[in-house]
Amino acid sequence: MSFAFDVFISHAGADKAFAVELARSLEKVGLRVWLDEEQISPGDSIDDSLLRGLKSAQHGLFVVTDAWLERKWTKWELDSFVQDGDRERRLLVVQRIPRDVQRLGPELRDLKPIDWPEGDPEPEARLWELRCGILGQPPGPRAQWTARWREAVNEKGGPALMARTPAEATARALLTLNHGARGQWMTVDRKAQWGQVITEAARPEHQAIFVLGPQRRGHELFLERVERLPKDPPRTIHTVRWGLFTPASKALFFDALAKALDDCPVERLAPTLRGKLADQNVILLHRPVCEKDFEEEAFLSYYTTWLPELIAEVDQAPRQDDRIGAVKLVQGIAWCPSPRVRRGIAHLIHRMGIDGTWVEESLQQSAAEAAIARLRREAERRRAAGLPWLSLVYLDELPEITREDVWEWSDFLPPAEHERFVHDVMLGARDSETILDRIRNRLEED
Repeated sequence: MSFAFDVFISHAGADKAFAVELARSLEKVGLRVWLDEEQISPGDSIDDSLLRGLKSAQHGLFVVTDAWLERKWTKWELDSFVQDGDRERRLLVVQRIPRDVQRLGPELRDLKPIDWPEGDPEPEARLWELRCGILGQPPGPRAQWTARWREAVNEKGGPALMARTPAEATARALLTLNHGARGQWMTVDRKAQWGQVITEAARPEHQAIFVLGPQRRGHELFLERVERLPKDPPRTIHTVRWGLFTPASKALFFDALAKALDDCPVERLAPTLRGKLADQNVILLHRPVCEKDFEEEAFLSYYTTWLPELIAEVDQAPRQDDRIGAVKLVQGIAWCPSPRVRRGIAHLIHRMGIDGTWVEESLQQSAAEAAIARLRREAERRRAAGLPWLSLVYLDELPEITREDVWEWSDFLPPAEHERFVHDVMLGARDSETILDRIRNRLEED
């Protein structure tokens, strides 16, 4: 039996942020994830949609928390999955609370769980365990789990749009000729943003460049494209990995930064960065922050205080000549998509002192805009006070990609292949990230 998804994630509403981050991480290694908020359309029957989701996913992943154990919906999801009786479908448990077999019930108590408590210091190791569980593979030596996950992320993942006929193979070759072998999928309705990045990356000053837009607009893919910037001016590119959650302190931020810079000791951050800047720019890519992470004080301090002070230390050190490059930080900021009318209602309800999950989600764009305004004000205050500061650049918001965008982008194809290409890319696609990922796979297929 074939399945549209590799895994269905069952979670309580209180654990939504963790489930979303989990889905994004699993998709990085090519796994297809069914998540309720992304697959259930407004007006759909929740019962029917969940049942279809359970049947369309090969495996079930159950995020066990106190909230999950208390919900009737999650118990129903578990019962529905178990009743299928297919032994080839794996039931996986991410245990977020101390294990209590009396509360787990017979379906879960005998299964080996993935113990993943709050504040786990090795989230990437847990992700490797989970990937292996989904694929039915042994995880190997524990000491290698984190490294193995990072290797898996760096490998090409995701379902490719396969060429089924010689004509389709020819069409794929035309795509490559027209747009280049790699990276050109981001020109689909992203020309303005990409042009901004090219312009800013060539400037001589240190900068933080922010990629803005609702979730599922392709932030991660945009950063992937930045990794392929032309080497003029000369530059090195490093990815700063934060794991599932944004660091909560300067020490944690700088620990991740040190690992990105060839795993240097934290106390050697300034001289290591200085050495890399001797005759080239350094670009540091940061994963998108979403939910309300962009409001965290530590995140704001990272860009307004800690990084400017580190870069100032690099600039002030004696050097033999004037050749020195610039630091370019690229940071994604994503928020829950919400129509303008719904945001207005949420603001009104919030002022009345009534809060809830949908209110918080609807207010995320406003929260992101407020955080951006704070970044601007603090950078300007520090500049005026003669303190180390960083130039901040905000790209235009990533737009939603439409069928018309894909059609226009690929209009050089022969008519029959043009129509098939657009059909394959758009079939069942609910968001821009899926569309871009499919085009990327088509262009980069071996």
